[in-house]
Amino acid sequence: MFGRILKKDFLRNRIITATLFAFIMLAALLVSSATGIITELFGAMDTLLEESNAAHFAQMHSGEMIGRF
Repeated sequence: MFGRILKKDFLRNRIITATLFAFIMLAALLVSSATGIITELFGAMDTLLEESNAAHFAQMHSGEMIGRF
């Protein structure tokens, strides 16, 4: 019964249904792309920190520098 309702609705409103499908598909594509970009960014930041061999903190006072060089 639910399938018949969907079929009739699609046949009556083809343009609206196709437009909604396109927007939902575009939204899913943008979310997956953003997730991939964020994952790549964090991986690049980790690699940069490892390659630069920088300290993991900022020392904001005068005196002897404590940390790994």
